[in-house]
Amino acid sequence: MRMTKIQIFTVLFFIFIGFSLSSQNIAGKVIRNDNEKSIPFASVAIEGTTIGMVTDFEGVFMLNIPEEYINGKLVVSCVGFKEKEIDIIDIYGNNNLFIKLEPVNVQIDEVVVEQKSLYPYTILKKSVDFIKDNYIDKPYNYEFYYLNKDIRRDEKLLKREAIVLMSDSRGYFKTSIYKTFKDINYRFLQSRRNFDVRYINEGNTNVDNLLEFDIARHSNNILNKNRLYDFEVVIKDEILYKEDSVWVLSYSCNKPSFLLSGDFNVNFYSGEIFVKKDDYAILYNKTTVKCSAQSKFARNLYVKPERNKLKNAFYNYEVTYKKENEKYILDKINYKINYNYKNKEESQIVSTESSFNVIKVITLKPHILDSRVYYEDLDFDKSFWAEFKH
Repeated sequence: MRMTKIQIFTVLFFIFIGFSLSSQNIAGKVIRNDNEKSIPFASVAIEGTTIGMVTDFEGVFMLNIPEEYINGKLVVSCVGFKEKEIDIIDIYGNNNLFIKLEPVNVQIDEVVVEQKSLYPYTILKKSVDFIKDNYIDKPYNYEFYYLNKDIRRDEKLLKREAIVLMSDSRGYFKTSIYKTFKDINYRFLQSRRNFDVRYINEGNTNVDNLLEFDIARHSNNILNKNRLYDFEVVIKDEILYKEDSVWVLSYSCNKPSFLLSGDFNVNFYSGEIFVKKDDYAILYNKTTVKCSAQSKFARNLYVKPERNKLKNAFYNYEVTYKKENEKYILDKINYKINYNYKNKEESQIVSTESSFNVIKVITLKPHILDSRVYYEDLDFDKSFWAEFKH
C-alpha cells in the first residue's frame, strides 16, 4: 500500500520520538478551506520566535516544537490567505494536521513578491536534497591541473603549477566538516615552479582552500541546510546559462561565522549562486569574503587578529560544475585574495591567485588515498611539461 506524505511523517515521528524528550514534532498539510487544495510556500512558525519553516510544493510541513513553547501559538500565513493562529497545546505531538486557510482578495503583484521572498529558500533546500542524485554518489578521483600565482610588493611573481590527484572515499554527500575532511585526500603527481623553496610557508599550497570551495561537497557555506535561515536569500534573476535555464540567487550573511563560511576570521560573507530549474543542480557559485586575519597555511585555521600582520584581506572564489555521464562534476575553481598589511615590506605577497581545472574523473576502480600531502616535493619532469596542454 502506498503511503501518503502525512503517513510517512507519522511513521518518522514515532521513530524519532525516543531521541527527543524535551520536544515534539507536529506535521501536516496546509490547504485552502474552499476546495482543500494544498498551499505551497505557506509560513508555519511559532509566534515571537525564529522557529518555523515553509511548506513544500504539496503544502506539507513538519516542525519540531520545543517544550518551552507548548503554551504559545503557531502562526500559519501565506499572502492571499487570512493568517491563522493555533494554540500549540491543542496540536502538540499531532502528526496528522490539516490546517485550512481562508482566501482573501489581494493584488496579484503582492502575491508574486511574497512568494519570491520565501521561494529561494525552498530552491536551496531542494538543491541540497538532490545533491546525492545529481552528483557522484560513490568513491571517485579527480585529477586537477593546479595553478598558483603569488604577487609580491616588489612585483616579483612566484608561480607554481602541478597535477594533483584527489580521492573522495564517499562521494557527494553533505556530512560534517570533520567527516568530509577525512573522506577527501590528495597528493601531487607532477609539479614545476619558478622559485626555490627556502621556508616552510613557501612550500605550502592553497590546495586545501580550493577543495573547500566545492560547495556541493563541503558543508560550511550557503548550502548548509541546517543554517540556511542565517542567510538573506533573494531571487535576483532568471536567465539562460550555458543553454540551461537557471535561477540566480543572491545571498548574504548578517553574522558570518566559521560554520557558515569555513573561515575563522570572517566578518563579511555574500555571494551569488546559479541553480538549474529542471533538476535543482548547482551550476555556478561566486562568493566574496572579508576577513580580519589569515593563516599562511589555510583559511580555516584560527589566527588572532592582533598578532596578525594584516589589517584585513578580501577574497572571492568561483566554482563551476558541468554534467558528464549523467552526473554533475566539478569543472573548475578560481580563487583570488588581496592582502592589506599594517606595515609594508618589499617581500610581502600582496595578492594570490589559485585555480583548479578538472582534467580527469575516475569512478571505475578509483584509487583511494589515505592521507594528504601538503607539499609538492617532486623532481621536475621536463618531458611531461613539454607535452602537457591545459
